[in-house]
Amino acid sequence: MGNLPPSRSSLADMTTKAMDVLSKNSKGYFLMVEGGRIDHALHETTAKKALQDTLAFDNAIKDGIDKLD
Repeated sequence: MGNLPPSRSSLADMTTKAMDVLSKNSKGYFLMVEGGRIDHALHETTAKKALQDTLAFDNAIKDGIDKLD
């Protein structure tokens, strides 16, 4: 998301980092990825924020799948 301050990690960055950490478990892992701001945006009826969070989630899933391949 282009409007994040430089000090904040993207959902995609956090997803791939979590995969790095969890993949060290020899028994495997389960990772649930969720964008928490979409709920706030929809309660505010702020479509732009909801769409931005949807795109961030889409990017996180894409990066996670790419990392597995």
